[in-house]
This record gives sequence, C-alpha cells and structure tokens, in this order.
Amino acid sequence: MTYEAAPATKMIATHCAVCARPLLDSESVERGIGPDCAKKHGFSKAQGEPNWLAVGVALSELPEGSVEQKLIETADARKLANLLVHRIACDQAGPAVNAYTNAIHAAGFVKLAERIAKRVAPIAVEVVGSYLMVKAPYSESAVIAFRAIPGKSWDAAAKRWQPSCSRRRDRCPRDSRRCGSAGFELGS
Repeated sequence: MTYEAAPATKMIATHCAVCARPLLDSESVERGIGPDCAKKHGFSKAQGEPNWLAVGVALSELPEGSVEQKLIETADARKLANLLVHRIACDQAGPAVNAYTNAIHAAGFVKLAERIAKRVAPIAVEVVGSYLMVKAPYSESAVIAFRAIPGKSWDAAAKRWQPSCSRRRDRCPRDSRRCGSAGFELGS
C-alpha cells in the first residue's frame, strides 16, 4: 500500500479546501485552508448570522452523534466552520462536500462557502430572462447530449444551445414568435 492510499493519510488535509492547491505549512494542514485563501475568502470572520435550522438540514444525512451534529448543539459557528473546512480539504470532491459547503454558508460564512462551491460544483443553473441557463465546463459528452435534444439550435452570439419551443401559443409559455425556453452554455 502506498503512503497516499493509507487510511491515516485520508484524515490529513493535504490540499486547500478553497483552491485545491497543496498546503505547505502545519497550520494550514491543521485548518484545511491556506493563509492566502483564509484571508481573501472570509475564513476569519462570519459575514452573517448562523441559521442553525439550515445547518441542521444541510447536515441531516450525517449519523446521529457525529462530531458535526454535536457542534450544531453547541451553536458555535466558528468551530463548525473550522471542522467542515477541514473535512472539505480532506475529501476535496466527495459526496459530502456539497452538504458541508451548504452548512458553512448557513453558519454565516457566506463568502467562503460561495468560493468553495464555485470550485467543487462547476455546474451552475440560473434563470436569465426567460431562459434556464446551465453553465458548465466544456465536456465532449455534454456537447453530445445537448446535440441530441430535438429541435435545438446553436446561438453563436450567446454561445449556447437553445431548444426550440412549440409554435402553438397553448404549448409555448412565452410569445410564440420567439422560440427557446432554455439555454445551455458550455465552456464558461
């Protein structure tokens, strides 16, 4: 077994939770975040009041009696954020990272959570006018999937796939002269 695959190594934060760069000093390894990211992305001070109900919902999948659950009971946002940032730094892109990020946001560390979310969840969905915009890094498989959508067209100016919408007013949620109820943007 290699050093990297050893179970004990998985508990060490070797890369920053925010930018995924290697952590070089012992304090950064202990916290799970490098000094530059900590300063730049609001690790030192919460930007809002904690919403403990939302924290509980974000961490609801964790087993009863876990360290995270106990920290919710103490209502200490700083300790909870420290623990969750370290967990993200150890896991990087595991299934629990989104829940941890949502809990950090709910604990009041909005700026930090938004930056982590931007790195770990590169696909974003937003409403732009009458379009549902899906922004994602370039992926050949995504391009193939979007090309398979019947009736779509490529809007070169906006750099997005635009599925067609019914020409009949009773089927189209928008003005029937304009077509395309959703847009898909790749390579943002």
